[in-house]
Amino acid sequence: MANKPLTAKIIEIPINKIWPNPEQPRNESWGDLEGLKATMENRGLVQYPIVIRKDQPKGNARFMLISGERRWKAAKMGGIKKMFCIWRKDIKEKDIFVLSFMENLQRQPLNPIEEAKSFVRLLTEFHGISIADLAKKLGVSQPKIYNALKLLELPDEIQSMVAAKTISPVTVSGLHSVPKKETKIRIARKIVKERLSGKQAQELIVQTMAKENGTFSDGRTAKEVMFERNFRQFSNSVTSISDLYDFWVKLDNQSQKKFLELLKKDKKLAGDLDYARRLLNKIGERLD
Repeated sequence: MANKPLTAKIIEIPINKIWPNPEQPRNESWGDLEGLKATMENRGLVQYPIVIRKDQPKGNARFMLISGERRWKAAKMGGIKKMFCIWRKDIKEKDIFVLSFMENLQRQPLNPIEEAKSFVRLLTEFHGISIADLAKKLGVSQPKIYNALKLLELPDEIQSMVAAKTISPVTVSGLHSVPKKETKIRIARKIVKERLSGKQAQELIVQTMAKENGTFSDGRTAKEVMFERNFRQFSNSVTSISDLYDFWVKLDNQSQKKFLELLKKDKKLAGDLDYARRLLNKIGERLD
């Protein structure tokens, strides 16, 4: 049986014969290149090969970088003339981006927006692939991909804040339910300026919508959202039917109706159906 031809080999080539991958997922934040350069010089370049493939000539360059751009940049910075490279001869176009993406995840993570755009690119490259299959291929969770893609629905200014890490993806998650672009931006600016926590940011969103008599994208008014939050706080603190009744009698008719709707859904307060009936009987209502 004939041996299969080698599809990769290690070679040492001049650094000026290599050009960077224009589709590199990372746009910025290359980290401590000086520190990496010093480490490479101390330990020897053979321990830090980069991955390349032969490509269409670009000036003097004959090889395109697939992974290892930080090492390549650090080597150029240090005046290194040649680098050890793993020359991949069999790599497919769409797999180049996957390799670059995975290396970034393992070494120095992409910022959240770079990561989100990378997921979009991968979903496009692997035409027809589901988010579940992509998550499995990359070794990440499906919610991670879903949440990342949601970031790209935010205004560009907010995306820039997230990319610069002046505001976290978790903190801006509540802005998805705010319909108006200008309101989203105004809230985000205040969150950054006042350095609000995630909880404070969510409160600001509700308070802002209440002042503007706004309606969230799911159809709820700010007043309804605030009432539901108050109910959850009450649900976590109630210890007896007396507590429940004391809370109930302070509500107006509309709020009592909303309270009943929430109570029927609340597993902590209602428990099983019999307990729910007893609670509702106490306040003059019956559970169908």
